[in-house]
Amino acid sequence: MLAAIMDFPSLTSAAGWPRRTWTIGFSLHHTVTPFVPSDFNANGIRDADDEIEALRQINAYHLTLDFGGMGYHALCFASGRWYKSGLDPFVARAGVKDRNHELYHIAAIGDYSQVTPAALLQQALSEAIVDAIEQLGDHPFAGHRYYALPGSGTACPGDAFWALRDNERLVKRVRLLLRPEDLEIE
Repeated sequence: MLAAIMDFPSLTSAAGWPRRTWTIGFSLHHTVTPFVPSDFNANGIRDADDEIEALRQINAYHLTLDFGGMGYHALCFASGRWYKSGLDPFVARAGVKDRNHELYHIAAIGDYSQVTPAALLQQALSEAIVDAIEQLGDHPFAGHRYYALPGSGTACPGDAFWALRDNERLVKRVRLLLRPEDLEIE
């Protein structure tokens, strides 16, 4: 469920980049932070307040990288909660080098190199994708590595997360949220 809309700076607000006027796709990421589903509580993430603090830490880190602020438009946690970085989906955020003018970025909090996102996180991702589709139109959603230009390769969003691109259940969840009358999930 959408837990909050934050007001993090972006490339548009902090670095003076123009707002996006079009979107070609939704880029999926993982943050490579230690907040993975298997140790969700062990890392000190107990509630929405802890999640917001984690978001502030990610924003602070992105500022050190000259991203102008939070690099993602939406961020999803293993609790099933997800957050927007701001109200305007057309601001440029720093998720894929040299592609930020045309992509909307959605991140899963955690490292999904080897661990598959848990069911509640997949639900949050589905909701964030549906929200993006409702705001920006129906565009493909794929991993950061898919959208990266030659020479800017990356393992993001992690091999276990990347495997979800073929996950019919995730695709069905997105479709179900968009058109519940058209689809059943077993």
